[in-house]
Amino acid sequence: MIAGLSLWRGRYDRTFKWLEHLHWLRRRPGAPRPLSLETGQPVSSIADDVGGSEWKLRHDYQQLKYLARQPKRQQVSPYAPLASPDFAASVASAVGELWEVLWPVRDRGSEITAAESVKGMLSEGGQFAALSPYLDRAMHVPHIERIESGAFNPAVRWQPFEDAFLKNGVAYIDGSLTDKALSALANYFLEATVWHAPQAGGSFVKAHLLDGLHAELLLQMGAELASYLPRALGPHRLSSIYGHKYETEWPGQPGLGVHTLPGAVIVCIWTTASIASRNPEANGFEIFHTSAPDDMTAADR
Repeated sequence: MIAGLSLWRGRYDRTFKWLEHLHWLRRRPGAPRPLSLETGQPVSSIADDVGGSEWKLRHDYQQLKYLARQPKRQQVSPYAPLASPDFAASVASAVGELWEVLWPVRDRGSEITAAESVKGMLSEGGQFAALSPYLDRAMHVPHIERIESGAFNPAVRWQPFEDAFLKNGVAYIDGSLTDKALSALANYFLEATVWHAPQAGGSFVKAHLLDGLHAELLLQMGAELASYLPRALGPHRLSSIYGHKYETEWPGQPGLGVHTLPGAVIVCIWTTASIASRNPEANGFEIFHTSAPDDMTAADR
């Protein structure tokens, strides 16, 4: 409630402090299962076998292996934990073993469902019970501070961009972030263990402001955008921040898939390196002038 009120009033400094503290309380490593923001009940995308949990586990394994290769850094806040390379490697090894057990069960369509297998293995006395307190947890959440010189590039032609949006309802701009901000964001998305929600069967994982995606730099960007786009964003308040990370080896390679984002005005920022784009002239992001179908489930949005 307090974090939401601070957000609505544009007090992003207070918003950050509350969200950082709440995320730590809900998802600190070693604590009981994290509590759902919606129901307040214990929940885990992996242990409860939310759709796509095997792909979520695969993502976590790859992320932890990446963290194990990074140099050890000094933690600057009790609510912004940094996993040591050795600890990340240890957890990655256990997650990899669990994934190797889960994947064949799901792949062959056994009568023993993956959900039953995972719950049993993670429950007390199970084969991977010691891993349970570290799944879907805030093991590594780097503190990304504000950039005093600004996150957005002032040399970009912001007014024509805003004019195009007000005229057509859609507009795009390249090079909007400074190199420093883009690098900081890309590294944060690679490292932060805040991707708790597999979506659309696991084809992508999702993070959001109220559950880990509360970096000071992201909140700074929300404030700065209103000053760069006063006519488009002036009447509105920042309501949320979402992050999506897509699985490139999803069967059939559907790309991003079709999903929706709630809001009067949506600002999408693409942090993927240009070298990863199949089309050097575009990023593959397509916007449809329509609303979400009534039968589109929340997990697919």
